[in-house]
Amino acid sequence: MDTIANSWATPAPIKAAFFDIDGTLAHLGLLDLLPSSVQALEELRARGVKCFVASGRCPLDLGGFPLDLFDGTSFFNGQRCTVGETVVRDLHFSPESLEALYAFARTTERTLLIQGTERVFSVHRSPSFYYVFAPAEERFPLCDPSAIFEGNIYQASVECMPEEEAALAVQLPGCDLARWAPTFADIIPIGGGKGSGARAMLDYLGISTDEAVAFGDSENDIALFKACGTSVAVGAATEAAKAAATYVTDDIDDGGLYRACVRLGLL
Repeated sequence: MDTIANSWATPAPIKAAFFDIDGTLAHLGLLDLLPSSVQALEELRARGVKCFVASGRCPLDLGGFPLDLFDGTSFFNGQRCTVGETVVRDLHFSPESLEALYAFARTTERTLLIQGTERVFSVHRSPSFYYVFAPAEERFPLCDPSAIFEGNIYQASVECMPEEEAALAVQLPGCDLARWAPTFADIIPIGGGKGSGARAMLDYLGISTDEAVAFGDSENDIALFKACGTSVAVGAATEAAKAAATYVTDDIDDGGLYRACVRLGLL
């Protein structure tokens, strides 16, 4: 069934497109880039649109994902951004925030994953870990919390319900939360987020926000939507993401992402 409006518009010709991975380009947690997603990326780039990953994932947690289909990347919810080979944004936790994260990690019973450019690991695993991260369990070895101080850390993922966020934030000064699932949120440096990353990349390229489009499915994509002149939530997106988007397309299994590009006049 065609649930997309017949006439979509953008405020300016689109020169850049940002794509969440899980739930948008691929099924949640699987990194199985859909054929319709590949087709959209290839055709967009052939028409001169620069395409960028905008993911909460870290580079070490990609499992062979085809980055050659993109002109740049935004990882850790916008904390580490590259255009080609150039790093245009690099925001990791401050020493003070790391101390707070370490103190939290020593006492928490929640699933907690720590992510950097050189290593990713878990410091605690509740039953939720095996439900959500079982396919990637070997990529998150269990380590002592003191490993937090080894190398730059850009993000942590924590088991957390929405109503618990305020209390959790009090324990983590200098940090923000970016939700990506009903029971999980990412802990990121304050001032971070996918929107900040996208703006840094657009500024580097000299592209205005009106000339950018974003595609996503979850709460952590809302900041990305706000950083772009046009935004599209896929059909299975959360209600919050749909409410924040300019348009809502069909499910990705129905070619919703590709069809959205057609309706926007990009293909």
